[in-house]
Amino acid sequence: MNDLPPRVPGTIRVVSYNVHSCVGVDRQHLPERVAEAIEAMQADVIALQEVELGRRRTDHRNQPEELGKRLGMHVKFHPAVHHPDGKYGIAVLSRYPMLEVHALHLPRLRLPFIEPRVALGVSLRIDGSVLNLLNTHLGLLAFERARQVRSLIRMLEHHFAEGPTVLCGDLNATPGSPECRLLRKRMHDAFARFSGARTYPVNFPLRRLDHILLTQDIHCVGIAVPQTPLTRVASDHFPVLADLRLSQDRVE
Repeated sequence: MNDLPPRVPGTIRVVSYNVHSCVGVDRQHLPERVAEAIEAMQADVIALQEVELGRRRTDHRNQPEELGKRLGMHVKFHPAVHHPDGKYGIAVLSRYPMLEVHALHLPRLRLPFIEPRVALGVSLRIDGSVLNLLNTHLGLLAFERARQVRSLIRMLEHHFAEGPTVLCGDLNATPGSPECRLLRKRMHDAFARFSGARTYPVNFPLRRLDHILLTQDIHCVGIAVPQTPLTRVASDHFPVLADLRLSQDRVE
């Protein structure tokens, strides 16, 4: 599970990764280390959570732009929080052109200590096919996540009702939670056959908070939780990886 599956011709490699503002467990802020970890995964599309732009605490760097340039990918960033010194949110990086982009602010309690949450959806042109991808980072409270999941489902039904769709993200919930069960009524879990996958925390992984969910017209042909020397230090979460084939794709 920790080893990367071999690339299968005709597949799309998707990664979801909470990068913890590119601050590792050694407390060093190193976007280049995160980029190196991602580069080793040979991903085609990456859903990132906890990304920063311009903030003093992360050296005023534009993390989405830097990661995109380092990896040679298209980038879309959507802020969840606007701070006086910069922004904090989620991003999608892709080797494929992005045709449409939809952003959503998710419901939350209007309290100072409750962090705003967002979702970012993109449609990707892949060799004559279109793949929809939705990236999100849900809240810490279960009843809040339940409302956010219902908003995600409405977003899926409104913007991505047709065509293969992937939902990625740090859901702050385990596979057996009510929120994940609700999502699985419409999508299937890429990691369903491997209940032992754990992503958080990296120093002693106990739970899988990070997910890749798929509509029924996508086949998952390989999965991994890459636990490498880089991913063990680059963030407090391990990434999750899935190799996907769209149902209309021809098998080589």
